[in-house]
Amino acid sequence: MGLNRFCPRCGNDSGGQTSGNGKISLNDILTRQNIEYLVAAAGVLPLVLSILKDVSGLFSEVPLMGTVFKVLNVLLTIVVIAAEVGACAGAGILISKDRSLQSPSGYLAAGAALVSAFNVIMITAGGGGNFITFLLSLLTLAAAADMLSRVVFQKGTLADPIDVARDMGVYTVFIKQAADESRRQRAEQQQMMAQAQAANRMTASFFDGSGIELLGYVVLTVILDSITFGLAAPWTTCMIVRWTKSHTVINGRRLTFTGKGGQLFLLFLKWVLLSVITLGIYSFFAVVDYLKWEASHTFFEDEHPAAGMVNNNSRFDGNTFEYIGYSIVTSIVNSLTLCIAFPWMCAILMNWQMSHYVISGRRLSFDGKGMQFLGTYIVCILLCAVTFGIYSPWAVVKLNKWAFAHTKEEVPVQTYSYT
Repeated sequence: MGLNRFCPRCGNDSGGQTSGNGKISLNDILTRQNIEYLVAAAGVLPLVLSILKDVSGLFSEVPLMGTVFKVLNVLLTIVVIAAEVGACAGAGILISKDRSLQSPSGYLAAGAALVSAFNVIMITAGGGGNFITFLLSLLTLAAAADMLSRVVFQKGTLADPIDVARDMGVYTVFIKQAADESRRQRAEQQQMMAQAQAANRMTASFFDGSGIELLGYVVLTVILDSITFGLAAPWTTCMIVRWTKSHTVINGRRLTFTGKGGQLFLLFLKWVLLSVITLGIYSFFAVVDYLKWEASHTFFEDEHPAAGMVNNNSRFDGNTFEYIGYSIVTSIVNSLTLCIAFPWMCAILMNWQMSHYVISGRRLSFDGKGMQFLGTYIVCILLCAVTFGIYSPWAVVKLNKWAFAHTKEEVPVQTYSYT
């Protein structure tokens, strides 16, 4: 892109070309456009220098940091003074070489550069700001704002006529455009984040049930079990399991449960009878039997199962003796630690349980850690104590959210059917 290059020494136009040897020469730097940029920006430098000195003064007594600020202050002061001298010299050369600048706008530019340079000298000599230097800084800042509007935003020159309304209006347009662009970028970022979250949600595992829903089911369960003397337990159990499965998503696929109370009723009778005969020993076998029955009626929602249908590709293949071992260990550890170790024991038991679940030919895995649930567990215990147990449904929901967020599908496994 060719820019007019004005040589201050000879007044010749270099035509926007670099020097013949391919290196950037002084003439390539001292173009008319660059000099006008420097003259326009010079009015901002006194305020910048004043702020720098005030900041340096604040940290002057701080060890090491104060020394760093002092060195930076000296270096930047030298740069500012050099820039002001260059602006004054550049303004003088431009006016002497270009008749279009021998106008009110050109003389304003040169005058602003001189006042700005004088102000920098006062600030440097005084070591800081005072009312006079502050007032001069505001005047040169106003002049700089007008010149920068003409030279930078309107792509004009310092010779262009001064029109304060037009020149200041440019900033309003610029700010509006910047705000619109910022809003557009934010909207794009939010859209991208929403798309990323949606994509992640399609492959994520989570539980989206709520405590208030579970509370309603618990109240209904208590009422039905009470008025039927416990005979409704198979149906209320299926009701809560169906609600739990319907709010469970594994790797983006929602679960559904087809078990019916009538199917579970006969199993309940068998489990209760055998537990009584064995003085409670069979209750451990009953838990594993129940998990097997529950898994056999668990589908992914997109498989559209019929009510009561058995999924021959789903199973629970954990054995009772493993469950007994884990139950004994977790009970002992929880007792010895006054349940402080519950999150860790829960993670261990959950890992065993999930690793033995196969849903539609895909084995599940669990990677949750007890430490991840510890904070939530403590909060749940405190809230349950304060509310006399009313918070329990919310605590169960939080446990499910943690558990299923760390549950994933593994590779397909060999399937088989059972009844």
